[in-house]
Amino acid sequence: IFSLSTKIPNLRLRINNSLLEKENYPKYLGVTFDPRLTWCKQIETVQKNAHNPSYNEAKTLINSPLDCHWRQEHPQHNSKDAIHKLSKAEQVTIFRLRTGHNRLKHHLFSRFKIRDGPNCPCGANRRDAQHVLQDCPLLDDARLKYWPEPREMNQKLYGSALQLGITAEFIYASDLTI
Repeated sequence: IFSLSTKIPNLRLRINNSLLEKENYPKYLGVTFDPRLTWCKQIETVQKNAHNPSYNEAKTLINSPLDCHWRQEHPQHNSKDAIHKLSKAEQVTIFRLRTGHNRLKHHLFSRFKIRDGPNCPCGANRRDAQHVLQDCPLLDDARLKYWPEPREMNQKLYGSALQLGITAEFIYASDLTI
């Protein structure tokens, strides 16, 4: 069946008196054979697959080094952080409170000089996440409704998914734009 001769053998193979159909390039265990054993078809197949990966393979090839680099640059990242269990809107709210990059008066004034100053309407000189979540007397009633027992700032911003959800609800109920 395989030969270096340029003459194509005219073989008729049978199994149990049934004629086997001739296949010019049979494939066995992922290896493609050709009649002269030149391996050209196998090399062509390997090259084709190497140069034309599937969409998912290409995505993985591109993202793997980026993911590795990102993990090196952010060793503190915790993929088990409860924030991942929240809705997108809740995640944004918690993230903005955590980072301080939000629309509270302190950030808008200190960063962009927007607003009349960083002061809270209650008279405190900083309307930031700490003040809103823990200290502002104007929000005492709402705070008591959501947290009947005092909670540390760390629990409100880094606690369980339930605790983070309560923090987001508190912000929404307070009509604060974060």
